[in-house]
Amino acid sequence: MDQRGSWAVLQKGAFCLLIKMKIIAKFVNRNITSYFTFLKKSLLLITIVLFFVRCHTNAVDEEKPVITITSPANNQSFAAGQTVNLLASISDNDELHMVHLHVINLATGDHAILFEEHPDAKAYSLNKSFTVQGGVTYDITIEADDHSGNTGLARMQVSGR
Repeated sequence: MDQRGSWAVLQKGAFCLLIKMKIIAKFVNRNITSYFTFLKKSLLLITIVLFFVRCHTNAVDEEKPVITITSPANNQSFAAGQTVNLLASISDNDELHMVHLHVINLATGDHAILFEEHPDAKAYSLNKSFTVQGGVTYDITIEADDHSGNTGLARMQVSGR
């Protein structure tokens, strides 16, 4: 249940509690002044309880996105001209904001792949490919940011032979 749903349930519960207290107050004491004093104190108590419950649900997200590279393996070697299929799953406890992929040819410093995506989802599957050159090592970096500013990072290298 999301925060809006929880808030609606709390409001409905508070309203039901208020109605029950109103009925109890009528039976316990017929004096109208005491009734309104009882009602004011009850409303104050309900407001304080709801304030602390609401503050608790607005906890700060400090959890980084999780990046799992499923292919290729770190330091895997490929024949010159072979295609490297880069597969990764990226997830966040709240929602991903941005995913960056950098595949850099370490011999020249050039990007074999420079990719950015705004998934705005809890999970994202990355599927990109590039062709290796013989005798070249490639640095692969995947970075993912969530909407709270947390950053997850995965890094590996592959080479062409």
